[in-house]
Amino acid sequence: MIAILLSILVFLQDPGLDRDQQQLFHIVDKFDSEDFSSRPFVKVSTGSWIQRGNLPKQNTFRFGFLLSEGASRFQVRFLDCETTSFERTVHGTPDFERVTYDRVDLRTYARDIARRLAASRDDPDAWDYYMSPAEVFAPDAFCVLVARACWRRDLVAECHAIWSHMDPSKASEQLGRAFANVLCVEFSDPHLSRTQLVSRHELWLELFPSHGYSDLVRATIAQLESALAQDVNSVTTPRSQNTDESMHALVSSLRDEFHAVRGNTDSVTLPTTAKASGACASAKILKAGFAVVPALIRALDDETPSRTVSYSSRWGGGLSVKSVGDLASELLCELSGLELLGQEAWIKWWQSVSTKGERATLLALVEAENPYRALDASKRLLARWPDSVEEVIHAVSTTGDGANRAMLVGLLAETKTARVTQFLREELEQGHELRARVLAAEELLARGVRDGTGRLKAAWSEERQASDCRSELAKFLLISGDLEAVRLVTKAAQEQRGVARETMIAKLKSATLDQVLTHASATERTAIEHEIERALIQLLEDRTVERGCLSGFDWRDQSVSWWEPRTCDYVSCALGSLWPERFDFDPSAPSGHRDRARLIMKNVWRKSCGLTPLAVQAPLTKVSHHNIVHACEMTSDFGPLGGELLERRRRIERQRLDADAVVGLLVAASKSLPDGKGDVLLTMERAGDSTGIYMAWRLSKPDDSAWGIEVTIISNGAVDSPSVGGAVESCFDDASHFVDVRRALSKALAAPANQSFEVRLHLRRR
Repeated sequence: MIAILLSILVFLQDPGLDRDQQQLFHIVDKFDSEDFSSRPFVKVSTGSWIQRGNLPKQNTFRFGFLLSEGASRFQVRFLDCETTSFERTVHGTPDFERVTYDRVDLRTYARDIARRLAASRDDPDAWDYYMSPAEVFAPDAFCVLVARACWRRDLVAECHAIWSHMDPSKASEQLGRAFANVLCVEFSDPHLSRTQLVSRHELWLELFPSHGYSDLVRATIAQLESALAQDVNSVTTPRSQNTDESMHALVSSLRDEFHAVRGNTDSVTLPTTAKASGACASAKILKAGFAVVPALIRALDDETPSRTVSYSSRWGGGLSVKSVGDLASELLCELSGLELLGQEAWIKWWQSVSTKGERATLLALVEAENPYRALDASKRLLARWPDSVEEVIHAVSTTGDGANRAMLVGLLAETKTARVTQFLREELEQGHELRARVLAAEELLARGVRDGTGRLKAAWSEERQASDCRSELAKFLLISGDLEAVRLVTKAAQEQRGVARETMIAKLKSATLDQVLTHASATERTAIEHEIERALIQLLEDRTVERGCLSGFDWRDQSVSWWEPRTCDYVSCALGSLWPERFDFDPSAPSGHRDRARLIMKNVWRKSCGLTPLAVQAPLTKVSHHNIVHACEMTSDFGPLGGELLERRRRIERQRLDADAVVGLLVAASKSLPDGKGDVLLTMERAGDSTGIYMAWRLSKPDDSAWGIEVTIISNGAVDSPSVGGAVESCFDDASHFVDVRRALSKALAAPANQSFEVRLHLRRR
C-alpha cells in the first residue's frame, strides 16, 4: 500500500503531467503497483502463429519487461499487466513457431506506437484491433500503458508524443472496459481466492464509479459474496446422508469448476492452470448420472459465478464467466442428449423420463429419428454401459432415417469386436441406406476385410443416389485399392462436371500418395497411381471459376485461401500434393503464374509419356519498379480494337501504373462495346517478385445475365470488393463513378514490392 501511495504522489507532484495523465496513470498504478521499468524491455515471439490468406504463416509478438530467465524458460511482465512464463523452443524450430525473446529499445517502440495512433485517427484500419483474451486493451487504453512505461523510464518526449494523439475520455472508457475484462480473465486463475476477486472488483468500482460496466461489476461482487457465504456453510455444515441434500451440495460445488463441461461452437473456454481430474464437480456429476438431475434443474437459475471463463469472437469479441446455472444447463444437455431451454422444459422432460431410468431413456433417444440426439445418446449409452452394443445395433436396424443410420454405424465401428465386425458385414450386404453401407465398407476395409468393394462398384452404376451419397461412394472407390473401382470414378470425372469430378478433386487436392494407395496391393499400386495421374492431367483443362466463392483449405505445410478459385487450381494442388518431387506448384502465386506452372506440369507428364512438350512462356525478367506494366494483352470478340483503346494500352506498357490509368482504360473499353452491349473482363496481377504487373483485357459478346459490375481486389491476403456509383448503365462511361474502385486500386498498388495482388473485374452492359 505504501508503494502505491508513493507512486501516486510522484505522479501528482510531477509538473510534466497534466491532470488527465495523472488520473489515468494513477488508475493503472492501482491495478499494477510494481515498477518494472528497470527491467530489460523485450519483444516476445509467442509461437502462436497466424496466417492471412495465402501469405506465409507469421509468429505473433508481444512486448514487455523481462523478469527472469533460466536455461530453457523465461518470464515476462507484458505492458498489459499480464505475467507469463515461456518455454524456449529448440534450435531449428520454424520462425512462425519460435518461442523466444529479443531485447528491443523502448524509445523506438514508443515512437512507432505514437505514429500508429496518429495514423489511426485518419484511417481506422491503420490499427487493426479485435478484442481477444490476449489483447483486452483497445488502442487508446494500450497507449496509456506504453506512455506510462515511457514516463517511468524518463522517456518524456515519447510519453508526450503518444499523449498528443490520444483522446483522454476515450482512453478512460477503454481502460475501464479493459480492466473489467482483466477481472473476468482472473476468475480462471486458481491462485486467486474469491476474497481476492472481490477486492479486485471493489478496486475497479472505486476507480470507475460511473463507467458503463459499473452495474455489472456491482452485481458480480454481490454474487461473489453469496458464493463466499456458501463456502462458509459448506465447511461448517456436517456432510448430509440425505441423497437429495448431497446432490444439491455437489451441484453447488460447480462454483469451483474451472474447466469446460462441453464443447461450444459459439465460444471457447479460456485455459487455466487448475488441474483437470475426476475429482472436479462436473466429472462427479456426469458419473452420478440421473441421480443428480433434480438438483441440476433447481440450479438452472443460480447466478453464482463459477471459475470457468469463456470467450466469444462474435460482435467484436467478449469474455464472460459462466454461472452455476450455465454449467448446470450444459450438464443436463450432456446427461439427457437433448438441447432444451428453460427450467420449465427440463421439468417436463424429467417428469416423463424419471420413472424409466437413464439407460432406458438414452435407448429411446437412440431409436428416435433425430440423428444428432441419437448420436449423443449412443455415445453416453456405450460409455456408461459397454454391454449395450446389441441394443444400439438393434436401433440401427429399426431406424428409417438415413443420417441417423450412418452416424450410428460410424459410432459402433469404434468398438473393435467380432460382433461389430459381423454387424458391419450385415449392414454392407443388407442395408438399404447407401451412406451407411459405404461407411460399413470403409470400416471393414480398415480391418482388412475387402468385401465392400465389389458390392459398391455395382452400386456406382445406379443413378438414383442423392449427390451427397454418391460423393461418399466416390471417395470410397478412389481409396479402395481396386483399379477397376478407381477407373469408375476417373472416367465419370473426365466425362462431365458433376459429383464425380468435384469429389475426386476435393479428396485428392491435399492428399498424399500413401493415403490414396493405403489399401492397394503391390500388383495394382503402380497402375492405380498412373490412372489417377492421367485423369488429373486431363482435368487441368477445366478452368471453371467458382463465382462468389472464398475457398480455404490446408495444403502440405501451409493454408491456402482463394477468392473465386478455378477447378484447374485445385487439380494443380492435387498433383503437387501427390507427387511433390515431380510437380512444382505454388498456390499462393497469382493466377498468371499458376497458369505457367500448369503448363509445366503438363509437360512433365507428356515427357514421361514420350509426347512433344507444349510451348511455355519464358520466366519473366525483373523490372526497374514493381508497378511497371510488363505486358498488357487485349482480345476482342468484336474484331479489331479501336484506336483509343490501343493508344491507352501503348501509354501504360512498360510504364509505372496508377489507378487513374486503369479506370481510364476501363471506361474506354466500356464505351467501345458495339451498341453499348457486351462484357469487359480484366485480370491484373503482381507477383511480388519484382517482375512488374501483368494485365489481360477481353471484350466479349453479351449473354443472358443482367447488367452490372463485379470488382475483386485481393491484396496481402485480404479481399476488397469496391462498389461503383450510379444506378444506370451509363455510369460505366464516367470515370467519376469509380471513386471506390480507384481508392482500392491505389491501396493495392501502394503495397510493398514484395507483396502480391490480383484484380478481377467483370463489367456487363446490356
